[in-house]
Amino acid sequence: MVGSIVGFLSGILGIGGGSLVMPLMILLGFDAKKMAIAVSFMVPFSTFSAFLSYSSFVQIDWLLLGVTALAAILGGYIGNKIMYFKLESNQIKKIIAILLYLIAFKMGYSLV
Repeated sequence: MVGSIVGFLSGILGIGGGSLVMPLMILLGFDAKKMAIAVSFMVPFSTFSAFLSYSSFVQIDWLLLGVTALAAILGGYIGNKIMYFKLESNQIKKIIAILLYLIAFKMGYSLV
């Protein structure tokens, strides 16, 4: 049920589902490291379905898409290695909180 709601909201808002489900699952008491791994597995499915829907409405710049995809794969791999081997669960919670605050600030600032 949570996954369906998050997928629906992600599709409407055009954001990754991880930014919605991660804080919710941490609040429910799940370990931040385990949730980071679970969300990393979940996000590509909701993102790909949104991409397929969006691609039917617009012209895709395939070169930009390829370069961005490679950068995302490389960044995800490096980030996962650092998260798993170097960070504690408490540190991951703080990083997630800071990132969510930055996103909220950016969104709030753009409304002004």
